[in-house]
Amino acid sequence: MAYFVDKATRNKSYILYFITKMGTALTKPQIATAFIEMGLLGYFELMLELADLEKLGLVAAVPCVYGEGYGITPKGEEFFKMSFEQLPLSARSEIDEYIKANFQRLIGIEEFSSSILKDNDGGYTAFLNSFDKDKILLSIAINVIDVDSAQMLSKNWEAKAHLVYKAIVDILSE
Repeated sequence: MAYFVDKATRNKSYILYFITKMGTALTKPQIATAFIEMGLLGYFELMLELADLEKLGLVAAVPCVYGEGYGITPKGEEFFKMSFEQLPLSARSEIDEYIKANFQRLIGIEEFSSSILKDNDGGYTAFLNSFDKDKILLSIAINVIDVDSAQMLSKNWEAKAHLVYKAIVDILSE
């Protein structure tokens, strides 16, 4: 059963639903990351729909921390309210679950790097870095006794960096 008269209207509703559920203005890379990972729209199709939403006055480019983000306009909110029920429940559920699992990652879109260097004394140093766009959030050099330990630190860095950051801030803020 078709929920929308055309694919373009459905796609616009997906985008408006996503931005609404995220609850904040989103940059093109943030929106593209989500839609590509969910498999809802390809990059070029998404960019065309986003440009059309802006042209129709349903979203507006607004300044945000990382440059320009897209927020829903009052006209966009009206369109969303009218089209919301037409979105298949399965699509809404998929978007909701994706947001729940990926909200922090999408909002931050941190990048991580790690490298290992053998020291002159036979130990190893793991260099662990976390970047948020163009600024360093955290940079750590940790000396360990063996390569396995250094590799473990490197392997776990991306998943645990936010905990390390929080712990350091909490401890040093006391």
